[in-house]
Amino acid sequence: MDSTTLLVLIIIISIVVFLILREFVCWYFKINERKVLLEQILSELRILNKGNKTEDDEIYSESVTSKGKDIKEPPKQEETDEDEEEDIDPDEPVEDPFWNKKK
Repeated sequence: MDSTTLLVLIIIISIVVFLILREFVCWYFKINERKVLLEQILSELRILNKGNKTEDDEIYSESVTSKGKDIKEPPKQEETDEDEEEDIDPDEPVEDPFWNKKK
């Protein structure tokens, strides 16, 4: 065999081994499942934050849908007066119930 043919063969074998090992690592560490879960979390956060749309959100949502990834939104629930009991100020710090807990 010629040295260039051997080099090309080694490169091709290396790429195949890399792709196989990559799939194994993704399966072992459940990376694909985490990605799906993160997409669901992102979808639910967008639903919660639908009133605060920015230009960046629109650009990102266009890029996600252009990749063919349609994120399903959960069914909308009817808003009641009970849900709107108090207005939450986004600048007000949230108290951590575990921070000042007595032992």
